[in-house]
Amino acid sequence: MKVLALDTTTSRTEIALAQDGETVAHFWAETGTRCSGVLHEMLKNQLAGAGWSLNQLDLLVGMKGPGAFTGLRIGLAAIKTFARVLQVPAIGLGSLELLASRAGKQIDKPTVLTSAINVFRDEVYYQHYQWQGDQATPTGDIVLSDLQKVWVASQDHPMILRRLKQRHRITLPPLDQVDLLPMLLTEHLVLEALDVATAKFAQDPSSACASSLNPLYIKPESTTQMPKKGAPK
Repeated sequence: MKVLALDTTTSRTEIALAQDGETVAHFWAETGTRCSGVLHEMLKNQLAGAGWSLNQLDLLVGMKGPGAFTGLRIGLAAIKTFARVLQVPAIGLGSLELLASRAGKQIDKPTVLTSAINVFRDEVYYQHYQWQGDQATPTGDIVLSDLQKVWVASQDHPMILRRLKQRHRITLPPLDQVDLLPMLLTEHLVLEALDVATAKFAQDPSSACASSLNPLYIKPESTTQMPKKGAPK
């Protein structure tokens, strides 16, 4: 099976290709808001480098956030368009689920995990997961809260926090209060997306459905935004 995964949930655009469980290509670039202008060229180059064509793909994977409007819209639109034109199944995966999967593989035993991604100021989106049998299962909904409250809620189990540098400066509480997993684990989630999507699709092909690609936008009106430059604080 040939799989293409795309992550445009941050200021970095990442593309990964895998065949039968083995990563064939992985490329990323800091594109910021220029994602739309370079994405298709990046895809073309990576496919050519692997000796693939779009028509050879068996599964498409799009990361659906939480993330900013522009990046998510561009990335998921590309995945949906390819899926429709090529008649290839496409599956969307949330970053919080991928964080939990990455963390669970490191712990390698049944446990409860908290996945979190910073938004604005000291606020984060977070979700609790049960890791068991090589699978992360959510135990509740995605919640927007301030970091201190998440810290308290996660004191009894490991937490993995993805810090997006373009969002805001985030001050971590004392590290002795919680089992915070290494930040390195939050990098290159597009590679985790390859594994998780392939496993999900093999187990249940209906998981590759249009609703799985609904974006999880970060909504500034629901968060505490940074003041504009020159504006009173």
